[in-house]
Amino acid sequence: MNHQISREKLTGGALHPEDHRYVLRPADRFLEEAVRRSDTSIILVKGPRETGKSSLMIRCLHQEQARGAMTLVTDFKAFPRSAFETMENLCLAILLQLAAQLAQIKGGEIPTAEDEARVSKMPTIGLEQFIQRRVLNQNMETTILWAMDRVDRLFGTPSGPDFFSLLRSWHDKRTQLASRTWRRLKIVVVTSTEAVLFLKDLNQSPFNVGLKIELADFSSDEAQTLNKELGEPLAPLEQASLYALLSGHPRLMGQAMQAVNDGALFSELLPQLDQADGPFGEHLQRLEEFVNSRPEHRSAVDDVIAGKSCATEPFLMLRSAGVLAGDASDAPRMRCPLYARFLQRKNSR
Repeated sequence: MNHQISREKLTGGALHPEDHRYVLRPADRFLEEAVRRSDTSIILVKGPRETGKSSLMIRCLHQEQARGAMTLVTDFKAFPRSAFETMENLCLAILLQLAAQLAQIKGGEIPTAEDEARVSKMPTIGLEQFIQRRVLNQNMETTILWAMDRVDRLFGTPSGPDFFSLLRSWHDKRTQLASRTWRRLKIVVVTSTEAVLFLKDLNQSPFNVGLKIELADFSSDEAQTLNKELGEPLAPLEQASLYALLSGHPRLMGQAMQAVNDGALFSELLPQLDQADGPFGEHLQRLEEFVNSRPEHRSAVDDVIAGKSCATEPFLMLRSAGVLAGDASDAPRMRCPLYARFLQRKNSR
């Protein structure tokens, strides 16, 4: 029987900080230490898609809030495309999203008409004044932890370079005696994309000054921990077989284990996982669409499957997207054998 993982299980997304399926990794400790360091202003959380970056960020915010920090979130995924067309649109969208969160924290509406007018005239200065007046000056004894998720949406947009330059200027304010207040602001930037592909000058961005924390797929021990947290649906040999196929892909490992918990027989499930009509069919079809969206992507994947090196730019793009893995384009590999099997079979038809 073709066991289908439910659509609810396929949605993925960030886990609640107290979800028992959350697996602690070294990155959790690194991020916790980074946000508590006095000399840290920008922390870059980077990793391929679907490695748990948003879950890591949310857990950190939850912890720091419990310790007394004020936590704010800007989720760029929530913004319409028009928000990225100009700096005015972008700064207004950020301001309004932050104002709504401040209203919840303070327990009352935050009037923004004056702030919006400033942003409309001078976007970067207006947003900076909003942060100074509404956030920093009104919380003088508090650490402010501001997380920015899905920052990838800014790359390649008209407003992206100017916004990244603004973040860099806030980092530089920490060295100014008159700007000691800004030392209480810590910004966590979450991204998958390689900034070097889109920004001409990294010196005008936070990407060469921020403290970097890399998130990767599960190790074998971390996959074992997840299996235990789910009630050990897989026997040791089954877990090893699944890990060999998925290379520790966090989302897919969890979904396959949950499917067995829901009643699937592992011996029947395993051979279905690389099939277009199998439990991961929609995921694999989206993967194929992305690979085929550009000829250079398809060519790079074919080269890697054949055991060859590939061009640097498509390698970086495909690694960010979670298709390829490896440290450099001269030694690339597929993220997991599941992807190699599926894409090789589709290309041979």
